[in-house]
Amino acid sequence: MQQIIFFLIRNKNFLLFIALFSISIFLTIQTHSYHKNNFVNSSNSITGGIYTIKSSITNYFNLREENEILIDEITRIRIQVLYNVCITSTMDCFHKVPSYNTAF
Repeated sequence: MQQIIFFLIRNKNFLLFIALFSISIFLTIQTHSYHKNNFVNSSNSITGGIYTIKSSITNYFNLREENEILIDEITRIRIQVLYNVCITSTMDCFHKVPSYNTAF
């Protein structure tokens, strides 16, 4: 606790400057429409950039799940081809010739 008090005493001028500077920026943005619009536009671009980075990271980690799904599907298809199992119901498994229904 004593170190916090010493820190505040040592840096009182700097902390006062930061407080007054923050108040002046806030009042400038609130009272002038040009500065307010610039602040809103810059905050929107920063927020959009952060959202883009977050989205790309999220999409990258979702690719792992997609890759696992694709690996499972490829494995299933290879097993079906290896054991000569029909993939569709209209395929003749033994001769690999499509069966046609001739009755109308």
